[in-house]
Amino acid sequence: MIYSFNEFENRIKNYFTKLLYKKKIKQGNNTNQDKVKIQFFANVSHETKTPLTLISNYLNRYMEKTGTTEELAVIKQNIEKLQRDMVNFLDSEKLQRGQVFYKHNQIIDFSVLVKQKITMFRDMADKKKIKIKPDIHKDIYIKADPFAIDRVINNLFDNAIKYTNQNGQIKIRLAAGNSRIHFIVMDSGIGISREHRQFIFKPYHQISHEKRNLQGIGMGLFIVYKIVETLNGKIMVRSKLNQGSAFMVSLPEYMMKPGEKADHDIKFSKPINTAPVVTELKEGKKDSSLYTLFVVEDNINLLHFLQSSLSKRFNVYAAINGHKALEKIKEIPRPDVIISDIMMDGMDGLMLCETLSRDEQYEDIPFIFITAKTSVEDRVKGLSKGAVDYISKPFTIEELNAKIDAIIRFTAINRRLFEMDKFASIGKLVAGISHEIFNPLSGIRGPLQFLDSRIKELEQHATQESTRELEQALLFIYSGMDRIESIIKSLKILYYNSSVSVCDVKVKKIVDSILLLLPKSTGKGPQIIVKIPVNFTVDANHGALTRILMNLIGNALDATQDNGTITVKAQKQGSVSVIKVIDTGTGIEKERLDRIFDIFYTTKESGKGTGLGLYIVKDLAAKMGWRVTVKSSPGKGSTFSLYSSKELDKK
Repeated sequence: MIYSFNEFENRIKNYFTKLLYKKKIKQGNNTNQDKVKIQFFANVSHETKTPLTLISNYLNRYMEKTGTTEELAVIKQNIEKLQRDMVNFLDSEKLQRGQVFYKHNQIIDFSVLVKQKITMFRDMADKKKIKIKPDIHKDIYIKADPFAIDRVINNLFDNAIKYTNQNGQIKIRLAAGNSRIHFIVMDSGIGISREHRQFIFKPYHQISHEKRNLQGIGMGLFIVYKIVETLNGKIMVRSKLNQGSAFMVSLPEYMMKPGEKADHDIKFSKPINTAPVVTELKEGKKDSSLYTLFVVEDNINLLHFLQSSLSKRFNVYAAINGHKALEKIKEIPRPDVIISDIMMDGMDGLMLCETLSRDEQYEDIPFIFITAKTSVEDRVKGLSKGAVDYISKPFTIEELNAKIDAIIRFTAINRRLFEMDKFASIGKLVAGISHEIFNPLSGIRGPLQFLDSRIKELEQHATQESTRELEQALLFIYSGMDRIESIIKSLKILYYNSSVSVCDVKVKKIVDSILLLLPKSTGKGPQIIVKIPVNFTVDANHGALTRILMNLIGNALDATQDNGTITVKAQKQGSVSVIKVIDTGTGIEKERLDRIFDIFYTTKESGKGTGLGLYIVKDLAAKMGWRVTVKSSPGKGSTFSLYSSKELDKK
């Protein structure tokens, strides 16, 4: 079906392209061109009806054998919508040409019919918590084609429910007087503006020009108008924007003769079901090893499909429109990609993209538009707002997955290049300064060692207090020198290690060597627990992984009080290796989590951190082909996780 519709769309585009490039023609020729255009669309509708009929029939047969599922119900609902749109289009063309195909030769009990329809539509109304209040007088008859009357009632009831918001109400009145039937459908819905009211009975005109779920092609009320006209009746509308609408149909009443019977045996078609099959979105558990997507789409069925399909490979959050998206994006982790429909109620996708692009926190998030608008002008408009790609409806989930993967890879490379470019200019300066600082450090360390030995020789002649003061002074100098040396080594790692080689590395051996370098415990300090199998190996660079774990364990020690614990563990999750450093320390505020891997950003007190440690962790992890994530809550500690990402790239 997707390929067929794309083919039809291309044929339509080619047709209009030819029209645009033709020279000016006479008015008479314009009329002929309009006829050709109408005939062309009619032919497309006819061609579309055949495969839709086959698909619908085979689907019904399959559902009879296997039962109905949520997925099949959505398929059936949308196939029926396509069929309705095609039928409405073809019927409207016949009615515009004055071709009447209804036979108004049966007597119908209008009262019984309206009551039956209210019962059938009540389920749809209940889904939106809409109250239906009927006032139906008995024994009102009309002479008409039953399918024509059925279509009038279906359309008016359907529109009333579709354009009434939750917890609204619909009043339905049927009465007779002076040989006329008065049928009124009044709702408390969105209403119709004054400028639109004069066009609502014209073909291709929507009650609302905003995009609404499962909206038709604007033929329904035109067909109702024409049917009422063939019955020598009238239809009028009264409406105020945001205050509801009332459609009033006046038809000639048929006065029953003695002994005459109305036709009660007619089987009428079922009402149009526009209520979405899926009524609730459920967000599953999130995996910190996966990328995060934010999907914004106001068709609940399509949104549910995208969420369930993409959740197999990504963390997926969803919003039903632009306004909801702006509220929700503040509550969820920062998305790696935003996927948004363009045509939505209230705030459309273009406005959403433009709004987020003005926010420093979200301005660089890639945007993919999903849309039925595929003209060059529409694409240019979307790209000018900041979108990086378009995907046209109808589409396959495989195509969307491929585009997401390409954008994520490109974004990762782009960010890496940006960081390299950002610090390349200071890299040589840092390397030179590091080299120069090492020389005076060596000059200081040598004399200090000499002084240290001389002081020990004189200790027997010195008082205990003076000896302690000298030891503390030397300890302070040595500590400062070690700190300077550590900073310089970090800066050298930042500049010189452009790439690293990987091999099998035993993780427990690295962790044990790091723990040996820590100051000897005097009974104080947090407890360090290691949960790593002796022979647990990973594909990594020995030096890089050692530096990463030194930084993470060092940070955990700085953040954790004496009675706390630090756990270092490693395990396999499928084919992915995971190493975690978990502490029960002070934790990190939510607003800082997105920045802690940035260079020169630190959560430590002034003078106690350089902002290089976690940046180097991320940098070295990336060079090994690994990924690092963090989860943290103030007062509850932090968990830093390292993932070997060979398999993650495939995800």
